[in-house]
Amino acid sequence: MAVREQARSERITIGYVEDLVITTVVRELRHRHPDAEITTRHLSCRDVGALPDRRVDALIARTPLPLAADDVSTTPLYEEPRMLVVPRGHPLAGRASVTAEELAGQEAAPCAFETADWTSYRILGAGVPQIESYEDKLELVAGGRAIAVLPVGDRRSSLRPDLVTVSIEGAPPSQVVLAGRRGDPNPCSRVSAWPPGQSWEHPEDLGGCAGSAAGHDGIGSRAHMRTNHLRFR
Repeated sequence: MAVREQARSERITIGYVEDLVITTVVRELRHRHPDAEITTRHLSCRDVGALPDRRVDALIARTPLPLAADDVSTTPLYEEPRMLVVPRGHPLAGRASVTAEELAGQEAAPCAFETADWTSYRILGAGVPQIESYEDKLELVAGGRAIAVLPVGDRRSSLRPDLVTVSIEGAPPSQVVLAGRRGDPNPCSRVSAWPPGQSWEHPEDLGGCAGSAAGHDGIGSRAHMRTNHLRFR
């Protein structure tokens, strides 16, 4: 089969999770593989199994991923600080920042998808029921029953005027990665085929837009992006 005919047979579906936006990534990949068929698929945090199940060929998501490390290759894209989300009127709402130590004594609410401490989305509060929907979690926070720790790049909480964001000092950053199946024969979908040396100059196109949470409007400054060559972890 000619190289051009083989390229036309390549297909890739890129899954992206929750709030992440991948317009720049997809545009670059289409530029590098003009004869390939490239589509996207939005996924909830419940659907990351779409990668091993071959419903998507690559996945852009926040870590940790509940996937077997031996089956997945990941490339770090960028990191985001974390922010505290509280209802207006909360004792911490007027603070410029809080420390991770101040939150360490808070009781963590159960989460079906939590795989480690300080996951990207963490709900804190005593007697909080297990809730899977992101929107229901925000409602819980707005109602004064819990507080939340979120990546700064997730600005969905800023859509609610009854919520306030506060910077967190000393918390490990949240990491956004590109994941692919190890040994995938499709050269367009392998993580190793991702544009080498790519620098992400516009983090908002990847869903990250903030560097440190901005006290009251729910929107921060730029995310800390990796500008060096992408490396396998």
